[in-house]
Amino acid sequence: MVRSFLDKYGVIQLESEIEIWEKIKTKCLEIISVDLHVSFDFSSSTIVLIGQRNKVKSLQATIQGLMTEANIELVNERNTIECNIKMDSKEEMDFLWNLIFPKLTDVLPTKDEAGLVFHLKGHRDKVSQAESLIRETQQKLVTRTPRLSAGIMQFLKTVDMKKFERDHFLQNGISATILNHDSMQILAEEKDIKEAEDKLRESVSEVIITLNADQAEVAKGEKWKQFFSELKEEVDSNSKVPSLSIGQTDTQITICGFSDVVADVARKLKGYLANKMPATEVILLKAVRELEFVDSCMKLSEDAEIKALGATILPVRIPASPCLKVTAATENIKNAVAAVKKKTDSIVSEKVTWSKAGESKVLEKHQDSFKARAAGFGCKLWFAVEQARKIATTTSYDHKIGDLLNLSIVHGDVTKHAADAMVCPLNGDLAFDNPISQQFLKIGGAQIKVRCDSRLKEQQPIVAGDVILSSPGNLACTWLIFAVTPIWGKCNSREKTYLYSAVLQCLCLAEVKQCSSIALPVLGQGNFGIPTLDSASAMLQAVQDFCSSNRKTTLHLKNIFVVESDIMIFEELQNVIKGMGKISAGKLESGAPRYIPHLPLKPLSLLLKAAATVSVHGIRVTLKKGDITTEAVDVIVNSTNSSLNLDTGVSAAILKAAGKSVVDECTKLGTQPADGVVSTGGGNLQCKHIIQMVGPINVAGITLSVEKVMNECQNKQATSVALPAIGTGRGGIAHRQSIEAVLKGLENYFSKTSPTTITSIYIIAFEQKVYDAFQAYFAEINLQSGGNVQVASQSHLRTAPTNLSLSQGLPNVQAMLSPFLVKICNVTVEVKKGDITKETVRGIVNSTNHGLNLKGGVSGAIFKAAGSSVEDECKAHGKQADDGVVVTSGGELYCDFIIHMIGPKSLQAVEAQVQKVLQECEKNQITTVSFPAVGTGGGGLKATEVMAWMLQGFKNHLSQQSQSVIKFIYVIVAQDNILDAFRDGLKKWTIKTLVGSVDDRCSDSWESASEEDDSSQPPDSIEILIGRIRVKAVCGDITKENTDAIVSSTNTTLNLNSGVSAAILKAAGQSVVDECTALGTQASNGFAITSPGNLQVKHIVHMVGQTTEKAITESMCKVLTACEEKKMQSVSFPALGTGAGNLGATQVASAMINAIGRFVIDHVKPSVTFIRIVIFQKKLMLDFEDIMKRFKVVTPKSTRQAKTKSQPITPNSSLRNLTALVTHPVMTVEVYGTAKESITQVKKCIEDLVRGECTSQDVDAKYADHFLEVEKQEI
Repeated sequence: MVRSFLDKYGVIQLESEIEIWEKIKTKCLEIISVDLHVSFDFSSSTIVLIGQRNKVKSLQATIQGLMTEANIELVNERNTIECNIKMDSKEEMDFLWNLIFPKLTDVLPTKDEAGLVFHLKGHRDKVSQAESLIRETQQKLVTRTPRLSAGIMQFLKTVDMKKFERDHFLQNGISATILNHDSMQILAEEKDIKEAEDKLRESVSEVIITLNADQAEVAKGEKWKQFFSELKEEVDSNSKVPSLSIGQTDTQITICGFSDVVADVARKLKGYLANKMPATEVILLKAVRELEFVDSCMKLSEDAEIKALGATILPVRIPASPCLKVTAATENIKNAVAAVKKKTDSIVSEKVTWSKAGESKVLEKHQDSFKARAAGFGCKLWFAVEQARKIATTTSYDHKIGDLLNLSIVHGDVTKHAADAMVCPLNGDLAFDNPISQQFLKIGGAQIKVRCDSRLKEQQPIVAGDVILSSPGNLACTWLIFAVTPIWGKCNSREKTYLYSAVLQCLCLAEVKQCSSIALPVLGQGNFGIPTLDSASAMLQAVQDFCSSNRKTTLHLKNIFVVESDIMIFEELQNVIKGMGKISAGKLESGAPRYIPHLPLKPLSLLLKAAATVSVHGIRVTLKKGDITTEAVDVIVNSTNSSLNLDTGVSAAILKAAGKSVVDECTKLGTQPADGVVSTGGGNLQCKHIIQMVGPINVAGITLSVEKVMNECQNKQATSVALPAIGTGRGGIAHRQSIEAVLKGLENYFSKTSPTTITSIYIIAFEQKVYDAFQAYFAEINLQSGGNVQVASQSHLRTAPTNLSLSQGLPNVQAMLSPFLVKICNVTVEVKKGDITKETVRGIVNSTNHGLNLKGGVSGAIFKAAGSSVEDECKAHGKQADDGVVVTSGGELYCDFIIHMIGPKSLQAVEAQVQKVLQECEKNQITTVSFPAVGTGGGGLKATEVMAWMLQGFKNHLSQQSQSVIKFIYVIVAQDNILDAFRDGLKKWTIKTLVGSVDDRCSDSWESASEEDDSSQPPDSIEILIGRIRVKAVCGDITKENTDAIVSSTNTTLNLNSGVSAAILKAAGQSVVDECTALGTQASNGFAITSPGNLQVKHIVHMVGQTTEKAITESMCKVLTACEEKKMQSVSFPALGTGAGNLGATQVASAMINAIGRFVIDHVKPSVTFIRIVIFQKKLMLDFEDIMKRFKVVTPKSTRQAKTKSQPITPNSSLRNLTALVTHPVMTVEVYGTAKESITQVKKCIEDLVRGECTSQDVDAKYADHFLEVEKQEI
């Protein structure tokens, strides 16, 4: 029974560590019951389970589960470790804590702020990983001290830097902190340190306002202090924390703080100071006399309103533009100017002329009394007397043109010539920068500029050949016409055409204004640089064509006066008329040359209308102003973006008007290449197709795109097409460049496409200014070629050769009116500064290597700008020989061709290569070509010598051509030092060529002029022309000369007591000797100018004598330059160096003539026009004659002819006609005041006195015509 009872119970032992039992003990003891018992046997380290067998089995599983959990827990406890990491500072610890805390998993991190220690606890592996992470992050940390001004550092010390870090670092995703508040050292990871530093600098800023003297005074005032205080209060009220600090000294204000606040406060402070600063504005007045009236009579500074505004008024007496300078505080300047203008606008004036006998004397006698009485009426008077002019002192030539009008060539001043209309030349900038326009401005006053200023302000297109009608101001005419005159070498060989157009339009305008007479100068002279022959022939052709077109019309215009002050130009103009033969209204006499192709004159009313249409290879191109979406044509062209969805400008208007169907088509077509051209339907527009063209970004792109568009039109069998003003909107391309490129594209396409379905092309300009610019270009084409566009070649334009006496006998080389130009065989060569890749010419020369692939220097720049297509062409040509020359297309450059030449290594190669390049120009019809400074880069050649050899190469080629296609050659230099050397080389080559060794050809004209003379006898005088200067060698006594100055060749102390110098001092007298003594010793190559003493000249130039040819040339050039500066017109030299210098006459003559030649080259239009060389010994004349044979003889040398003089014949005169010619001094009285009533009273006072003192009496003269001629002249 006991056994049976015991069999119901069982015992189970489970091995376990005591640590496991301790962990599960509590739970195990809770299981004990009557039938179960759990205990631990320490001896065997087992857990003992006793109880009923079935319950013990069940309990065993439970206990084993608890043991497993406890075992895991025990293993974890045994693997758990702790780790401490030391930090350098609390800021570093906090920064690292924030940086890595989110990254720490399965460990327990804590920080000991007192001990600056990081404490990590957890599994050994996890703690090790966490420690590595912290160490790595710590190593990546960087500290940097930003460079901040002392003011910003001081401001930051007042800022809560923790808040700063949150607002400026944390919010912008920057992990950084400020370590030290004193040094503002930034701590951040290396990747963030720069961004943190930049953000700190960006967030705070400093502005220093430097005070000038006026502002410093403003900053001391009470108003400033009040404003300053209120501004600070405003800043403080807008922020609860410091955001700004402001410091002020006597010389500056320093503002530091947060950038947005600093900017706002600085703006307000500067604005306040600016408003208190003095500002000055100018009020233009009509004349200097109006200014004098204001200054002496109106007392504007004492006016209460002006005084209250604190304004000061300064009169500025500039004759061309008199004005008042009004100065006041900026905040008051507008009101001050208004107050002054209110006063000056009230000024009225009137001019009265008194011209009868005796009136001038009466007015002159009483003018002080009149001025005093005028002052009583608040007026001011001016008296100006003009003496009577002698009759018939003006030289003129008159020509009758049929029965229509008279053409008079007059030697005089055009601004003083009586005519209904006057013409003033201006350049395309409408600047009054040439002598004639300056004279017009001086006499006419500032009011003649008003119309020009208006044109410039409105940005209206201005091109050569335009005319502008203006008020005449104070000029003695009814109308003033400004003629926009071309500048030589700047108009693509069209100078004569534009000049012709300007003259023609002046005549038409004068006729429209019903003028009976017009006076104009010889246009194109002086600064404009057009050769006299070209100017004269173009002007005379315009006159003839004007008459020709009006043969059947009764003209208002009866007299045309061409007035020229330069006697040489005056005579040359008359010679041109003689060369043309008799001028008629219809044609020239047979055999007379025509210098310009005849252009049929259209009525003035049709000029603009005709300008709206041109023809390109027979295709009519019409310019219209309007909306392209309303055009009814086969094709409308849309200049758009590469996505075909441009939503601005004309393109947007086209898509909107076309409708959704076209927009959908464009979307399907997708993105297009840069030069893409595709076609869509016309949608709602009145066209069959819209050609979508990706808008070009440069001129070359326009030309290419237009060609592609025309090709697409042809594919669509279109007959009419409308184009917008391509590139003038978003493309930013200049209006003139746009239309030139469009027409060039049309020319290129139709020149190689024949036949074509296209018959009409319309160019639609939406904006008025674009239309005006396009229309002006169309007008040029119509004037030049009757409306036929020929973009590819301008060879049909020819320029007449220039005959300058300096080059007589050397027709291949001609000096130009600029030191940077020379003309060789009628081809203009110009040296200018610039970038050759920007040149707009037909050909650009590239000096490159044998492989045609040089990447450096100018050649590399040309290849880069031209693009890959040119590089590909060069590759196809392969390697070249030393003298190779290859022609390719122009690529992206503004030219048709690039001529690639192998860069020369010697001067001889320069000459040869240049000739080969010009040969290629002839073959390819290249009319304009630009060269670089060849050989001066990699070639290492001297720039001055390169220029000479290039010019020689040009001359060699051009002199062999019967008719060259080349019109202009440009040498483009980028560097200033090489440019100066090239220009110096040009000048030296020109002088050497023009004034060098005697050419046999030069003597022909001399011999023909002197073949009747006895060559064995020295001539009495020789006269020649060098440029514009007459040079006359005479045998005589220099002390008897009456030129503006004579030259004495003396010693350094100016007291040479022998030879010609002694004779000059003796004749001049003691006063001149004293002047020379006072001047002291001069340099060995110096000179001094004194008064003339007893001589009949205005000056004596004492020049230190020289003993070599070169020294004589240099000294004489200096003397001539000094004469030019003093505006002398004539000067007499002795035969320098033939006395004490012991030089031969031939040497002296050569040196002196060389000096004059150099002077002519350096001075475009000298005041010195007459030089006399006075030779004391007659035997020297033969030597001077030999040297002077190089130049053109202008007066015969025969003394017999000189003695023969025709006597004037005085016809029998009518006394009535003679007395009608008598004139009296004219007194002009000008009166200024502020009320018309006052001026009327002043005039009455004058009239009453003149009427009282001047009387007239009639004399019976019925027998007057029976008086003797001498009696009539006395009367």
